[in-house]
Amino acid sequence: MYHNRTWQRFHCSCAIFCFLIMLSACGQPLGNGLSSSSSLTFKATSSTTPTPGQAETVQTCPAQASARAAVMPRGTVENHAAIIYLSQKDAGSTLLRYDVTTGSVQTILQTSQSETIQEANVSPDGQWVLLVSHLHDQLAIQVVRVDGQQLQTLYCAPAQASIDAALLSPD
Repeated sequence: MYHNRTWQRFHCSCAIFCFLIMLSACGQPLGNGLSSSSSLTFKATSSTTPTPGQAETVQTCPAQASARAAVMPRGTVENHAAIIYLSQKDAGSTLLRYDVTTGSVQTILQTSQSETIQEANVSPDGQWVLLVSHLHDQLAIQVVRVDGQQLQTLYCAPAQASIDAALLSPD
C-alpha cells in the first residue's frame, strides 16, 4: 500500500514538473530569434495597394499625428554575417550591406539629396533596417528589408520636431 502511494506521488510530481517547464517556456526565445508570443507581421494602413507579386512600398508620410504599422514579411537574404553601413555624400545617402563571408557589397537603398538618411539600426533578427530619414523638410521613421525591398514610411514628425535613437525591439 505504501509503495503504491509513493509511486502515485512520484507520477503526480513529474506531471506537475513537466507542466511548470512548459509554462516557463512560454514567451522564451525560439530558435529563430522570435518569442512564441510574437509575430513580425502586422496589418498595414497604407495609401498604396501593391499589385500581386510586387513588394509593397509606402514612401509617403501617414496623416499628421498618426503612424502606420509596418508590414514585415521575411526576406530571403543569405545567412552570412554582414555589416550594414551608411554612406553620406552630397548627392544623398546610400545604405549598404557588406557580406563578411563573400566580401560582396550590395546597395540596400539610395536616396536623393532631398531625402537623406540620418540614422540606421538593424533589427535584432537581422532582417530589417530601421531608418531615421530627412524627407522633404521633416524627419521620418522608415523601415526597409536588408535586401532593399519593402521600404515603408511609418511616421513623420511635425515640422521642427526631432527623432533620435529609434530602435526595433526584439519582440
